[in-house]
Amino acid sequence: MDPQFFATDPVAMATFEGAKITADATARAAWVQVGAALGAIIAGALAYFGAVRQVRLQERAHEVRAIAYRFRLSKIVDEYLGRIAAACSVAEQQLASFEVNRGSVRITSFRITKPQTLQDENWEIHALLGRRAVALILIVDDASRRLSELDREIGEDSVRTDAHFKAATLKPTGESASEGDGYRPAKAIVDYVQALDRLQRALADLQQELTRPQGRSWHPLLPWMRGRI
Repeated sequence: MDPQFFATDPVAMATFEGAKITADATARAAWVQVGAALGAIIAGALAYFGAVRQVRLQERAHEVRAIAYRFRLSKIVDEYLGRIAAACSVAEQQLASFEVNRGSVRITSFRITKPQTLQDENWEIHALLGRRAVALILIVDDASRRLSELDREIGEDSVRTDAHFKAATLKPTGESASEGDGYRPAKAIVDYVQALDRLQRALADLQQELTRPQGRSWHPLLPWMRGRI
């Protein structure tokens, strides 16, 4: 088509300009859509990486909290274990003396109280330590309850080495349950030593679990930290 035609015909010129404007508008709209799409993609990516970072920060905070509580509880358990071990040593001496001369003396009771941190109401924070640690805390709780019962009876009734606790351990009268005609209660000092020994072993197991390396190993730091706290 002759270009002079568009130059001399106003209608043709208007049509051409309109087509050009429409084409430019369409192109700009397309670029706007592309920009919006890219913006949405970038925003989505930033939101995703932000969420991942937040999750990692929460996991790290949880890990740090668990490590801090594990260390704190290990110190408490260590002190409790030392006191129980000392009481157990005294009770074992009384048992050894009783086995030699069968003398009747009042059982020495230190009435050691279980630390508040190990009490049942702290079960929620105990969950930070993992399943095995929680199971061991429950064993310690059961053993400490038994010892508290015996200590309370010693305090109230002045129980002697050759006596029997009200909730005494029953033993078969023969070498096995089928050979005898029943059961007899264990001597009080025997029961008391067994209760202390059970609690001591439970605490030792818990202490070993608490100081076991976890993920990023912090166990080598314990001697250094204990020397400064």
